[in-house]
Amino acid sequence: MSHKALVVSCFVALSVLFSAAIVSAQEPQPGDSDAPAQPAAVITVNTLSDAAANDGVCSLREAIQSANAGMPIGGCASGVVGKDSIVITATGTIVLGSALSDITQDVDISGPGAGLLSISGNQAVRVLKVNSSARVDLSGVTIANGLATASGGGGILNSGIMTLTDIIIVNNLASGVDGGGIYSDGVMTILHSRVYSSSSTTSGGGIYNSGSGALVGALTLVDSEVTTNTAGNIGGAGILSFYGTMTISNSVVSGNTTPGYGGGLYVHLSALMLTSSSVDRNAAVRGGGLRSNYTSTMAIDRSTFYNNRATLFNGGAIDIADSGKQTVAITNSTLVSNTSVTSGGGIFVSVGSTVLTINNSTLAANKGSSGGGIYVNQGTATLRNTMVVNSPGIDNCSGNITDGGNNLQYGGTVANSCGATIATADPKLSQLGAHGGGTDTMALIVGSAAIDAGNPATCAATDQRGVARPLGLACDIGAYEGALGPGYLPVVAR
Repeated sequence: MSHKALVVSCFVALSVLFSAAIVSAQEPQPGDSDAPAQPAAVITVNTLSDAAANDGVCSLREAIQSANAGMPIGGCASGVVGKDSIVITATGTIVLGSALSDITQDVDISGPGAGLLSISGNQAVRVLKVNSSARVDLSGVTIANGLATASGGGGILNSGIMTLTDIIIVNNLASGVDGGGIYSDGVMTILHSRVYSSSSTTSGGGIYNSGSGALVGALTLVDSEVTTNTAGNIGGAGILSFYGTMTISNSVVSGNTTPGYGGGLYVHLSALMLTSSSVDRNAAVRGGGLRSNYTSTMAIDRSTFYNNRATLFNGGAIDIADSGKQTVAITNSTLVSNTSVTSGGGIFVSVGSTVLTINNSTLAANKGSSGGGIYVNQGTATLRNTMVVNSPGIDNCSGNITDGGNNLQYGGTVANSCGATIATADPKLSQLGAHGGGTDTMALIVGSAAIDAGNPATCAATDQRGVARPLGLACDIGAYEGALGPGYLPVVAR
């Protein structure tokens, strides 16, 4: 087995082992000490001042020093050996005059709310840095105006285990380095948060997820938004993962732009699981919504790619490129109105060893110079219970398409472009909209050729919205199960 193949097969296992090793190193082990564990200290930050002085109040700077040292600093209570809690009661903006101390001990930092408290790097310094020895839970604050120049992470640099909850990351910059908002080469979990309007002059405008050596960076994003970030010529304006794992669910990646590759997401030597999420209105020269390359694996389920653009080359929504074996599975997903200047408005595949399977998905109204819905230059793409339809002014498919059964093609300018064995008939799709579930879908309208035309043996158990299949005599083709009434007008391709 090749080195690259071994890398892919070990991604998830390494990530789990990495997380477990860090957690184990930070938790007391049997026999470590007979002394009872000390209760966590509560250190209350009651000022917006950034001073470190014996002035009777406790600043954030002093609180972090107290937690690290296990002793009182300035007007702060003493930290303990173990996990401390820093509670910020002040509201307004803490403006940093210099970099804060690295966080080296386990600590919870909680603010009054992201709309009430901002910690600003004043466009001069990074806001927070977490060392590999620490486990940090951060909640209820905004991280803003940070700057990184020597190492990544304008807002946050994380090498430990970090969880962000109800956080805003905004207007941070990585100049000459990666990760405008966040750079993490540890374990990072982001919950109910927003990363936006941050930038890197290289890559990972919003977030850069990285592994190194035998360690795989692990990023989990839940119920969060990564929007309007920018990156330089390498790309990954929203998120770039290099040698890591990414799990994204119930989230939005939108409006991110780069003159490089991967407007929304860039997966490089990494594994991605994208579920119940929207990737929309992103732009890059290739892979407007998502670019993957080298030995990567991706599972995309119940997600929508809408109005993403490849501004110079291929892959309006998804660009599967470069070398190495890539394994990609797309299920119960909708790719609509994505565009590329050249081929593959929806999906472009250019790697000979790629194995792409698409099941119960809807590819509609995607536009490119060839293969509006999907262009397979090299590799294999197998369609099952899937429709590729209504590509404006061009063929729906181009290249090596394998008919896995019960598919549908319609519209476009070239008859049977997806293959002579795939049926040609009108799916009668609604406009993209909120038809239930967590992501927008294109509903079927009464009379659609897709209704009851799927293969029960290969249909997904539910549709994109989570509705159980089948609702009729058999499951339906595409990402949507069931039909809207006859009062709805179908999409007309132009």
